[in-house]
Amino acid sequence: MHFSRRILATILFVVSVTAVTAVFWWPAVRTGHAIAERLGCFRCHGPGGRGAGRNPGSLKGYIPPWDGRDFAELVLDEAELREWILGGRPQRLQANPLARFFLDRQAIRMPAFRGRITEEELRALEAYIGWLRR
Repeated sequence: MHFSRRILATILFVVSVTAVTAVFWWPAVRTGHAIAERLGCFRCHGPGGRGAGRNPGSLKGYIPPWDGRDFAELVLDEAELREWILGGRPQRLQANPLARFFLDRQAIRMPAFRGRITEEELRALEAYIGWLRR
């Protein structure tokens, strides 16, 4: 049996959308999305964390999306993601004079959520961001 490219593309699209929708409804991922929405994360990081809002004065001129290629440069691991969320910037970049220059002069700065988010909420937010990065 042979399928045209158009039929194969349609099948692939349906399968991928179904898989993505099913994964999104994992409780931790769904909760993480809701927490990001409540905290206002999508106002800067774009719809679902996948946008790139402008940020004059920042290194690249925009706020990196959570699923973008810049994310891996700015967030090396889970511990650094926690530093971003809880403190507004990671120690690694804070200790680098050039990185700190851009962090201090950018128009929109990452807010610190320490004291405004529980450990459980933080884990759910990490789960959502991890899901986006797959």
